[in-house]
Order: sequence, then structure tokens, then C-alpha cells
Amino acid sequence: MENLSLLKMQAGQSNFLKERVASKRGASGAAEQWSLRNVRKQDNDGSDNATQAGGGAAMHLHQIDLFKAYTDDQIRRIGDIAETVDYAPGEVIFNLGDRSEEFYLLESGAVQVEIPLPEEENIISILHPVNIFGEVGLLEEGDRSATVTAQEEVRVQRIRNSDFLALMAAHPDMAAKFYRALAQILFRRLTKTTERLVFYKIALAFQ
Repeated sequence: MENLSLLKMQAGQSNFLKERVASKRGASGAAEQWSLRNVRKQDNDGSDNATQAGGGAAMHLHQIDLFKAYTDDQIRRIGDIAETVDYAPGEVIFNLGDRSEEFYLLESGAVQVEIPLPEEENIISILHPVNIFGEVGLLEEGDRSATVTAQEEVRVQRIRNSDFLALMAAHPDMAAKFYRALAQILFRRLTKTTERLVFYKIALAFQ
């Protein structure tokens, strides 16, 4: 019975990933038209600063909770679809309301994550290496719920959601590890955010 349940769960994950991949690509090839407006810059010699990362991303992925259960071969597969992108201090990586079409591995530097709250001060967090952000879009299509800005010279590995979902659909064993780890991480983040909001409201009550 346990084996049958596991097979059903994996089949469900596979169908979910195939649907997500299809929706990402779309009939008009929308996946090929992803936005580069804030992250593709030109060097003085005219060359694009977004380059294929390959092994560069693989060097850091094992440090991320999402990928700790992966084998070296599985890590290399993810590194093959990553790109290295550099940002200057103060440069916006993505804005609140932008489409969630890629996620990022923070390799060096620090970024500010700002989440607006209605009629209250925004929640601001600072992320340092090695960290990951923008990955919520892998679970649900939609717009960004925060603005992320480089606080200093920043280097990230950028991975397109469509490429990552296609990889997961082709390798269900990788998908099972990823979504299990992602659920655990999102739960921890939700708990921490709730605790911060409670503390903030208590502090306001005593002002």
C-alpha cells in the first residue's frame, strides 16, 4: 500500500509539472520572451554580462537547503540551465508586480527584500550568500510579491522557471526532493514572518 501511495504521489507531481511547463511555454512561445530589462547590461566592450554559469552555480547549490538532497550529477544538471548575472549597488533585480519568470541564487553581495503592508511600514529583510529568492513563482504563476534590490555589488545565478520545471518533469526523482524541501522552507518562512508581525504589533501597542 505504501509503494502504491508513493507511485500515485509521484504521478501527481509529474502531471503537475507537465501542466506548469506547458503553461509556461504557451501557444505563442511566451517563455522565450521573458523580461531582461533590469538584469541585462552591457559591459564597456559591448558584451552582455549575463553568461552561462554551468559549473559556477553547481559550486554553491549544495549549500542551499532546497538542493542539499541532490546528488552531484543532479546538481550539475541545474548548473547547466543557470546564468551568472551581476548587479550594481542600488540596482533593482525585480519589482513588486513583475511577472515571476525566474528565480535567483545569491552567490555574493547582499540584497534587500521589501514587502509592502497596507497602512503599515513595509517589511524589509536583507539576504546574504548563499541564499535563494524568487522561487515562490515555481509553485504558482503570478506577479512578484516583493521588490528586491542590490545593496552592494551582487552576483547571482538566475534560472528560468520554464527551464527548471522542464528539468523537474524529465526527472521525477529530482522533483520529489525539491518540492519536499520547498514546502519545509516556506513553512519556516511563514512562521518567522508571523512571529515578526506579532512582535511588531505588540511593540506598537506600548508606544
